[in-house]
Amino acid sequence: MNRFDPFYWLTHVYYEDTDVSSLVYYIKYLQNKRTELLRAIGITNKVLFEYYPTFIVHDMDTNFIKYEILDEQLTVQIIVSELHRFSLTFCQNVADSESKMLCRAVVKVAYIYFNQIKFNPTQFNRRF
Repeated sequence: MNRFDPFYWLTHVYYEDTDVSSLVYYIKYLQNKRTELLRAIGITNKVLFEYYPTFIVHDMDTNFIKYEILDEQLTVQIIVSELHRFSLTFCQNVADSESKMLCRAVVKVAYIYFNQIKFNPTQFNRRF
């Protein structure tokens, strides 16, 4: 994976991610797939917590275009669109099996630090 290359993840709509009428809520897919992106570049949750900052969502602009239903296949695309010293911005898209856009989000996350290890943002940002 190169700097700013799109990251794709295929998944399905699970029962636990739907409401009573079996319509999906995309927020969980957006959050979980950002975690998968970090894993793909070698940063697991354990490593993240021990050596890197924790991320908090600072701002999120979401456009829910169309709902999807139970068992349907989804493709989640993530692009790191901006990388700054103490934040990064993800553009995330959720599409159905026919590549029709279902949800778009721009998510800005900030880095916060809970441990005593000195963090070097430049080292972290090089992974992207």
